[in-house]
Amino acid sequence: MLKISNRAIWGVFVILVLSLSVANVSQVGVTEVDLSTAVGIWLFGEDSKDNFVKTSQKLLDSRVEFSVLCWVNLGKLTGERIGLVGQNDSPEFGFSNPN
Repeated sequence: MLKISNRAIWGVFVILVLSLSVANVSQVGVTEVDLSTAVGIWLFGEDSKDNFVKTSQKLLDSRVEFSVLCWVNLGKLTGERIGLVGQNDSPEFGFSNPN
């Protein structure tokens, strides 16, 4: 099981689809996602709180292919460097100087 906590994505609805089976994920937060049979991570920030998924593994390393889909409310984004989805530069998608 994987749990979702409230911290890192700003008012964003994210679907990260990976073809993988994951063991040893860390459990943080309150919403569970079972990655042993699913091929996706679903993140909902409709409550205007920051949300993120944390695992004990780097899920995007050495991937041949993956798909990322996200909807962003640009009116609520502030800051010089905004990471929306990814794995801290490996890969990470977002905005640099979005103004």
